[in-house]
Amino acid sequence: MGQAGLALGLLCLGGSAQAGSLVTINSNNVVVVNGTNVFGLAVSPGPPTYGHAPGGGDALDELRSGGILFHRMAFTGNWQISPGVLDPNLVATNQATLDWCAAHGIFTILNLKDISKYSATDTNTPVALKAAVDTFRNHSALGIWKNYDEAWWGNVSEADLQRGYDLIHQEDANHPVEQSNAPRGTVADLQPYNAADDITMIDNYPVVASGAANNPPITNTAVSQFGDWTHVLSQVANGHKNFWMIEQIAFSGTTPPPSSALIFPTFTQERFMAYQAIVNGARGLMFFGGNIAATLTNSTDAALGWNWTFWTNVLKPLTLQLSPGSPLLDALLVPDSQIPISFTGTVYPDIEFCAREAGTNLYLLATKRESSNAVSVTFSGLPLWATNGTVLFESNRTVTATAGAFTDSFSQWAVHAYRFNYSGTNPVITSQPQSSTNVIGTTASLFVGAMSPTPMTFQWRRNGANLSDGGNISGASSSKLSIANLMNSDAATYDVRIVGSITLTSAPAILTVVTAAPPVIVSQPNSRIDYLGTLVTFNVTATSSYPMTFQWRRNGTNLFDGGTIAGGVSSNLTIAALSSSDAGSYSVLVGNVGGTTVSSNALQTILSPGDTNRWRPMWSCAPGINPWATSTGGPNTPNERTIAYNYASNQLYVVQRSGSRPTIYVLNATNGAFLYNLNTNGYSYTGNIPLCGIAVADDGAIYACNNDTAGTGTPALKVYRWANSDPGTAPQLVYSGDPLGGVNGRWGDALDARGSGLNTVLLTDDHQPNATNPSLVPDIFVLQPNGSMNTFTGKVYALDQNNNPPFNSSIGQTLQFDPSGTNFWFKHWDQALAKNSYNSSAPNGSAATFLASYTSFPATAGPATQLFSKKLLTLLDFSGITGSSPDQIELYDFSNPFSPVLIGSCQFPANAVTNANRIGQIIMTSNYVFAIDANNGLLALQLITPPFILTNMALVNNHFQFDVLGQSNLTAIIQASSNLVNWLPLATNTLTPIHFSDPATPRPAVRYYRALLPGQ
Repeated sequence: MGQAGLALGLLCLGGSAQAGSLVTINSNNVVVVNGTNVFGLAVSPGPPTYGHAPGGGDALDELRSGGILFHRMAFTGNWQISPGVLDPNLVATNQATLDWCAAHGIFTILNLKDISKYSATDTNTPVALKAAVDTFRNHSALGIWKNYDEAWWGNVSEADLQRGYDLIHQEDANHPVEQSNAPRGTVADLQPYNAADDITMIDNYPVVASGAANNPPITNTAVSQFGDWTHVLSQVANGHKNFWMIEQIAFSGTTPPPSSALIFPTFTQERFMAYQAIVNGARGLMFFGGNIAATLTNSTDAALGWNWTFWTNVLKPLTLQLSPGSPLLDALLVPDSQIPISFTGTVYPDIEFCAREAGTNLYLLATKRESSNAVSVTFSGLPLWATNGTVLFESNRTVTATAGAFTDSFSQWAVHAYRFNYSGTNPVITSQPQSSTNVIGTTASLFVGAMSPTPMTFQWRRNGANLSDGGNISGASSSKLSIANLMNSDAATYDVRIVGSITLTSAPAILTVVTAAPPVIVSQPNSRIDYLGTLVTFNVTATSSYPMTFQWRRNGTNLFDGGTIAGGVSSNLTIAALSSSDAGSYSVLVGNVGGTTVSSNALQTILSPGDTNRWRPMWSCAPGINPWATSTGGPNTPNERTIAYNYASNQLYVVQRSGSRPTIYVLNATNGAFLYNLNTNGYSYTGNIPLCGIAVADDGAIYACNNDTAGTGTPALKVYRWANSDPGTAPQLVYSGDPLGGVNGRWGDALDARGSGLNTVLLTDDHQPNATNPSLVPDIFVLQPNGSMNTFTGKVYALDQNNNPPFNSSIGQTLQFDPSGTNFWFKHWDQALAKNSYNSSAPNGSAATFLASYTSFPATAGPATQLFSKKLLTLLDFSGITGSSPDQIELYDFSNPFSPVLIGSCQFPANAVTNANRIGQIIMTSNYVFAIDANNGLLALQLITPPFILTNMALVNNHFQFDVLGQSNLTAIIQASSNLVNWLPLATNTLTPIHFSDPATPRPAVRYYRALLPGQ
């Protein structure tokens, strides 16, 4: 039930969930789509959604036939139609594009644009970003998220972009984030932005009408600047980041004023730029500008909204060379070979090349820059078996190598792709792993090159012992071994065993690591059990001789500040409001110059709070996580039994009986954070339980008493007062004595307080017979100040045993003052809720008056508390099964005490631990509910009280009737609906309350009702 009231009826929501895509990046920095390694080929933007290619076929089918796998749709405007609210038109547009792509085997690069970055003080944008990511993250055609375009060039701070990136990955760990940079800036300028993306790109469009594209700081204005910018990007990526280049179809430089000719790259130029990117390490290419209207100069392209002419004549012949089915594809998905190949005949960068090994093939890809003259280039250093090479895509042209060398001719913008096939019968090592010295904390990579006509397996070894993937090791069974976050223990001798038709062992490679001590974790993060929407904090304590860094992870994925996350790179991780995606295993990497120490895993379990219309969990504390909630005291003698709430300081007090001195923990009531312990210096006691009952008066003074356990000797009840909640305030003894004058009873299991100053009234009771005095009459004890706040005196009132519920039940109970006069309430487990009163002017020993009892509660119901102003009641329900299911608290509409209506429930945060005496307590304020279930932890919920309550529903004479409750001066508009969309006003009344009977005849089969304030 929300603030507008309660809708009565049944609404079923249905829909089919799509299987989401999974796009990752492997250890070779290759994109993996649903388990398949791919070389990224994308158009940006692609054709109009649901567009067609020339000839009438679907546009995406045509692009897919040319190897295009990714499509970025055109994007204008901003996501936020108002702060924190997504534009529904953009949502619908992106949804349509995704659906279209899903039907044709294409994956979308979804542009998050304006919502992908935000400042630390911006609270609206992260809401919109989370909504967008949550909307599309599970779509089967989602491929890559795109964040803010050209961030460095646009003066967007890395920190702002980082916040967006972190939030994206907190919501979606299944898709990478792409960042496109302008062809501007240095490596030092761009490299910090690596932290805010998974795929980094640079768009560079050097084919222009003027013939010279000026993109400083690079001074090269020719087409070959594309390779220069790729080299910059490779340095930005630094071997640890997947990167693509964005190549032109058209852009503003190809749409000059009418006095200049329209210009596009030729096939030779387009192919040259693509291979330049590849030989410099690019793992994908995006082609931009096919939609620019000024370049669509023929009627077919203009009508179809995309440059199909360029596609047919230039782009498709190129992408087919790089797509699945191409004889070159394998070379695009592996790291560079370590075979020491070199060239002569010209100098770098006139010739740029790379060598790749895949299967039984050695590939050599080479490009030539601008020059009017051809050059003869000799490549040497090839393995001796590499004799006959095919030049791919050149009409079956071949080259012949002798003694590991061959010569070929290169003209301007030439590209040659050579493939040499190993024809031996056994595996052969083509390049040995190399020894290296690495700085601690960095990543070491060891490579081996090998060829075999039959399948091979790789097994890397450290000092002769087999390695396996895990921890900082990856690639243990591949040709490339990576050892991340180097530690002292990684310094060793490494080799690799290669098994095919024969077994080979590589030469050893010695890895030397600079040594230093990694941090030592002295306090591990603890597992937690909490409710949706609650605040939680994970903590780690570590020591080190060097400055330490922290990186928290969820299920192995790094967490950073943004959204609900704070402290992702500190010793304390805070999640402000748990969502279902926050469930999982949390750990923290604690690092220094000496290495990294990984904490143990802390499991975050999330429980559904059930009905959240009337209350919402703020925080919870399962037993064993914090010292103020334990389960170690025993089933009959729990350590924590009572709590109290202080309105004046918004503090919750938890009493703990264990130890040589009683402890009162002071918690922040809003989030459950520990503040301090209440001062108990000078507190002395008698009896078994040194401190039990606790209560707070209206002036914020705190009162607590011992439990003088029946049958343990001379009784003495002691009551202490703290004038305020300051941590330095000492307790003052205000009462010490035996309320019954020597009769052994049990006082102090429950305590309540009301009033302030000299009008303060305290209430406790002796609620049960005992072995020493089986005929003991249950009594209450009422204490008031005796002329000053230093001394309290009290009166005993005997309870009516004939009319009250029997008093031979459990110890656990609630004792509560009624707001009117001298009435009070109490309830035990499996007993009725009883209301009594006392006469404050009657002499000590007088009888209390029984007023009423109410029995309509479950047999498992224990202590109960009321919020009289809202006619609500909350009780502890001990219905949990030990070790299998939790106890819970329940919220009742108590406007009719003889027929309470259950309107909400919330389980305690762990399966039930035996609480044999059903000890616990609930506190309910106008805003909060706090509950303790001894041995079972704490709950704190925010109470939501709408202006109206619809209750006492009934069908009378075939008309639906109900009552509307609320404040007497409110005006309620009663509405009805058949679809929860269109609402018809039926009546307007000022509350007295309202008894409403729907006049509709005949009675509708389905009808929903609600009560609203005017203007809602």
